[in-house]
Amino acid sequence: MKANFAFLLLLYCLIVSFKSIAKEVKHFHAHSRVGMHGMVLFTDGVELYASHLPLYHAPHDYQLIYRVETRYEKELIRWLTVQESDSIPQYLNSMITLLPAKFDLNKLIAGQTLSVPSQLFFGHFERGGKKWLKDENFKFVSLVYKRALSSTQHVSQPRWRRINKATNEQGIQILVHQIQASPSFDAIVLVRGCEAERLQVEVNVPTFTQLSNSFQDCEYSQIAYFETQDFIK
Repeated sequence: MKANFAFLLLLYCLIVSFKSIAKEVKHFHAHSRVGMHGMVLFTDGVELYASHLPLYHAPHDYQLIYRVETRYEKELIRWLTVQESDSIPQYLNSMITLLPAKFDLNKLIAGQTLSVPSQLFFGHFERGGKKWLKDENFKFVSLVYKRALSSTQHVSQPRWRRINKATNEQGIQILVHQIQASPSFDAIVLVRGCEAERLQVEVNVPTFTQLSNSFQDCEYSQIAYFETQDFIK
């Protein structure tokens, strides 16, 4: 009888212990993406968006695009609205990146709405960008694109994902490149009159010109963001 009681007591202790460990693991994973998460801003001329600058490793291993709001929204949209031109690469001249205060990226992955104090930069904040505006209540409003990233991940064609309906009278739509296994690239392109299913880039890591040429059959195209350095090992 005593032996049975001792066994049941031991079993109970083990169950309680396992539950406690499971809670700790769950808590760890729920907060394992706390950090500094840089973004790049772009616009379709109507809405303002922030795209997370992903990497192949945690805690940055997600492609995320959010519709955002800021006290400087009109000014930023005006600055980021680039006129059609042959200058290459034009987007670098108007690039604005965002460095929010430390926060949990899992909140954005879950599609939550939140406000985070954020510093805006002219240019890339890690590559010589200059501090510009600061917004204590920069708001991440709604998730428009999410994709987990893995260095071993491959996507069948098409590798371009259309993430919005045309939101303005020009019929501009947003295409995002689904990052592949290294070597690959990140890109956001504004287009009109294109079928994403037919768009192909012939090389794993194109030059700006090669990427631009892949949209030559579109009525209109503008590269809003293009990055290769972080995806070449």
